[in-house]
Amino acid sequence: MSNTNQCSPPSNAAVLDEPLVAACASSAKAIVEAFAKETGIVEDGAETQLSDLLCNLMHYADTVDLDFYACIDRARRHYHDEVDAESDD
Repeated sequence: MSNTNQCSPPSNAAVLDEPLVAACASSAKAIVEAFAKETGIVEDGAETQLSDLLCNLMHYADTVDLDFYACIDRARRHYHDEVDAESDD
């Protein structure tokens, strides 16, 4: 089970000795790029790619009966915890 207070960085983050926030951003970038390739929006900007992915995730949340906005609130708290923890180092 993953730590519910942190993002899920790529599995090689520890090997790369990458700080947690940078590892999480790198993992997210790979996901957005894969989504953009899958949906044919590679030439669109990062904002469009992320917005379209979030839209699809909203549809997914509906299909599995999740409150998308509760997930966003939880993600926001984790984000701030991670950024704050890294700035304390």
